[in-house]
Amino acid sequence: MQAKFLDHPPARLDDPYWANADWLAVACSTMSASMLYGDGELNMTGTFAGTGSFHGGHDPQLTLKAAYDHTDVYILAEWSDSDLDLNRRRWLYDGPHDPLKPDGDTSGWTSQSNDDKMALAFEIAAASSEFGDFNSVGCAASCHNVEGVLDMRPQTGKVDIWDWSAGISDPLGYANDQVSDPVDGRKQDGGSAIEHRNRPDGGNNRSGPRYEWDGTAQVVTRSDGSNATLDPAYFLVNKTEFTGDPAAGKTIFQASCMSCHGAEGPGSGPALDKPEFARTSRVDLSNAILSPAHAGAAAFAALNAMRKTNLMAGLRGLSGIPGYFLTAPSGSQADVMTMSNFSLSQVNTTTHAKYKILMIRKLMTGNADDAQFDLAASRAYKFGVALMDGDGRNHVGSRVGTLEFVGP
Repeated sequence: MQAKFLDHPPARLDDPYWANADWLAVACSTMSASMLYGDGELNMTGTFAGTGSFHGGHDPQLTLKAAYDHTDVYILAEWSDSDLDLNRRRWLYDGPHDPLKPDGDTSGWTSQSNDDKMALAFEIAAASSEFGDFNSVGCAASCHNVEGVLDMRPQTGKVDIWDWSAGISDPLGYANDQVSDPVDGRKQDGGSAIEHRNRPDGGNNRSGPRYEWDGTAQVVTRSDGSNATLDPAYFLVNKTEFTGDPAAGKTIFQASCMSCHGAEGPGSGPALDKPEFARTSRVDLSNAILSPAHAGAAAFAALNAMRKTNLMAGLRGLSGIPGYFLTAPSGSQADVMTMSNFSLSQVNTTTHAKYKILMIRKLMTGNADDAQFDLAASRAYKFGVALMDGDGRNHVGSRVGTLEFVGP
């Protein structure tokens, strides 16, 4: 992948430079497969079979383009993926079973689904594992068997990881900037994080959410200074404490609502078990239920305040609550800025064909947890690239390539 020097940086997806820039066609192969997540984490492994399950078994046709100016490097990645996967550990109450974990208990709260991701890895300090060194095997040097489990950590050295996530980092216009070393394994760079697990302190993947959307418009400022309104069905920024007992709410739902909506949501009435249903706040949902046009208005009006709260909790458990809430990152975690080609408000996950992701980072950040592109010392840097389709542990891509800076 050659990065061409430009006086005027191509800092937008629609910059004319990208239309005619040289590209690297990446031959994607299976890099990891057949790995499952832990207890309570279900339907998280969309690329379980590697290339056989990524994008329906079709070649993602990944291409990479690059450029640089006096201060920054610009990398544009494009690949095919027929749908958007934006849920990552979404909270569902009595959610669907995972066909890969037939014995997995799905009663109560579980963490369900995963999002699409793309990651680049660069060497910070001479990294190696039992698979080889970074110059020979690329990002495979950052994976190491620890007590029989493949862990994202090198045996020696240090690796910089730019982890773009459709559901977590992209809404605010960043990639998660991470580092992996033998002592701590893979972790976030220094500074404040963009993603925070939405669960009670000390909770786990069956604890349920601590927060839900508060009903106000989620207008955020992205890394490029533009404003975006985030779809509350998939993203959580403006939050309030989750209240109510979803088990009691489900009992009320089955007694009073299932004749129209079905036992699990879909029926003659509107389907209530879809993430899109989470776009309605509790206040607006209560008003809609009390509408004279709604057949269940009288039954809902007869409930006391606690039973109404519990029913709302049950409905939230049915449609799901985002598994993470987001805040603007700072420090070294804010090094890698991104732009993408999909809408973040009123998301339609099925009208999608190709990702276009632009990553922008300083050539020299000066941070110990980042790879430095010191062009006075070298014009060529090895890298690895990985794609994930509704997954995080199993991925396709290429373990080793070379980023070459050409020009003055």
